[in-house]
Amino acid sequence: MTRGQTVSQTYRVEKGSTVVLPCIENTAGDYPAWSGPPVNNDVPKLYNMAGSSAFFTSVVNRDRMSWGSNKMDLVLSDVVIADGGIYYCAPRGVATTWKVQLFVQGMS
Repeated sequence: MTRGQTVSQTYRVEKGSTVVLPCIENTAGDYPAWSGPPVNNDVPKLYNMAGSSAFFTSVVNRDRMSWGSNKMDLVLSDVVIADGGIYYCAPRGVATTWKVQLFVQGMS
């Protein structure tokens, strides 16, 4: 991958399910910075700082967020329609950003 490249992946899940949003392999440590819905003025919400396992208290759905066993992937449980959107994973020390599009299917 070249510097600054964005890699994309798409997931479709049913409302109420659990989904694991993968991040690229991080060679510089655990807990990449994740951001995603809700979006405010075209800026996705930052969920945590790179290198920190703690989700910001301002993240509304943080009680449904957890880390994958690799300390890279973002796990969303009891997915709701509002969880749909684009998520970004930005590992420390890696110039590539991982972009994951999540579509949530089910009654709104």
